Amino acid sequence: MFRKRYDQETIISILDRLGIKRGKIRNGYIKIHCPLPQHHGKYNFSNCSIFIDTGIISCFVCGKGHINQFLKHEEKIKPIVTLDFSKEKEKKKYNNVNKDGKYKFTHILLNPTKYFYTTARGFTKEFCEEFNIRECLSGWYNDYLIIPILDKKQNIVDFEARKLKEYEYLKRYYTSDESLTILRQKFKDDRFENKLDENNDLVEYLLKPKVLYQAGSKIYSTLWNIDNLDRDKTLYIVEGTGSLCRIYYGLSKNVTCIFGAKLDKQQIIYLKEFKDIVVIPDYDEAGSALVNNLHQELGEFKICSIKTEDTDRSYINDIKNAIKNENLITSTRYIYYLYYKKIKENNNGI
Repeated sequence: MFRKRYDQETIISILDRLGIKRGKIRNGYIKIHCPLPQHHGKYNFSNCSIFIDTGIISCFVCGKGHINQFLKHEEKIKPIVTLDFSKEKEKKKYNNVNKDGKYKFTHILLNPTKYFYTTARGFTKEFCEEFNIRECLSGWYNDYLIIPILDKKQNIVDFEARKLKEYEYLKRYYTSDESLTILRQKFKDDRFENKLDENNDLVEYLLKPKVLYQAGSKIYSTLWNIDNLDRDKTLYIVEGTGSLCRIYYGLSKNVTCIFGAKLDKQQIIYLKEFKDIVVIPDYDEAGSALVNNLHQELGEFKICSIKTEDTDRSYINDIKNAIKNENLITSTRYIYYLYYKKIKENNNGI
C-alpha cells in the first residue's frame, strides 16, 4: 500500500501560502502557530508542530489535525508528476527519490489571481484548468508554474516550469512596487557588484533560471498546443508561454510558442504545415534572433512588431490595430531594419 509522504519544501510552501506562521525547524518537524479550529487562543505557539513526513499537525493543547484540512477539496496535495533524473549528481539533491531513480513532486490547481506573474500576463482560471496549468509545491520546481506540453504524434508528455513568485520575492527583497523588469535589473546589479549570499533561501530562488525543464526534456522538438492547431488558419507564434493566454482569448486560439530562439528540425516540419504565419516577437535581442532563425528555415512570413510588452493592458489592442491597419511587415524587411539599426547604433558609438 502506498503511503503518502511529503518533504520539507512542500510543507513550508503550504504553510506560507495559508499564512500559518512557522518557527524553528527541528529534526522531522516544524514549530507552528496552531491553526486548528478547536484551539482557544488562535494561532499561538502552544507546543504545536507539523510533522514534515506526514503533514500531521500535533498540538499539545487541542489535539491533532492534518494540513490538508485547510486546503480546498480540489487543492488536496497529491503526487501527479514523475520526473526522470538521468544524472547521478541531480538525483543526490533530493531525499524523495525512489529506488528506480525517479523523483515525484506534488502540485495543485493554480489560482492565477494570487500572483503578479500570472495576473499581469492575463492568465485566467479557465485557461489554467483547460491546459492543466498547476502550481508546484515541492522539489526543484517549488513555486513554479507547471505548464504541460503535449504532442500525441511524437508521444511527448512534458512540461515547462516557469517562476511564479519572482516578483513577490523581489518586492520583499527591495520593499519596492516597481516593475518586474526594473526589479530584475536591480537584482542583477546586486548580484555582480555586492556578491549576494547564495546560501540565503530567497536569493537562491531568485538566482534560479526563470524557466526550467526536466532533464532530457523533449519540448524543443514540438510546439505548444500542437494537437489542437488548425493548419488552414493563420498561426500566431510568440516567444515563450508568457503571452499565450492573452492571445488565446483576445486574438486567436490558433496560437503557439517557440521555447527560446533556437529551432529544432521537427518544429520546422510542423511550421511548414501552416499556410499563413504571423510572428509576434519580444522587443529584445532574443525576439530578433527568433525571427532571424525562422526566416532562415521558413523563408518569408509576416511580423507583427510592437513595443508593447505582454504585461501591458494595451498588448492585444496594439496587435489588433497592427493587423487591422495592415501594419504587418515581412520578415525580410524586419531583418533589414534590425541590421541597419545596429549599424546606426555602432556608428553613433564611435
